[in-house]
Amino acid sequence: MILYSLFSVSCFFTFLISGLASLFFVILKPSLFCSVVLTSDFKDFFKGLFLIAWLLSSGEVNASYAEFGVDSSLSKMIGGLITLVYLLIGIAVSGIVYSEISKTFKNG
Repeated sequence: MILYSLFSVSCFFTFLISGLASLFFVILKPSLFCSVVLTSDFKDFFKGLFLIAWLLSSGEVNASYAEFGVDSSLSKMIGGLITLVYLLIGIAVSGIVYSEISKTFKNG
């Protein structure tokens, strides 16, 4: 039980520090934030990724979720967001692997 509460506290502080770092980035470097996040190419990329993720997700609703007011459209939206997270993780891991492999061949 102590290990679980220690893990919960460490996760809380990790999220807190990440949130504060993001907030300071937006406040202290607004020009950099606006140039990266608010470009139309950036928005179109995420809209396209979400469209793919939304199309891949199903709108299936179990009886246990129906009692909480979840309908098929909400289920499809949640499934699309979860699939989008998986796609973004896959893109990040692919970028890391590509970077490491290209660095190995460049130095090697």
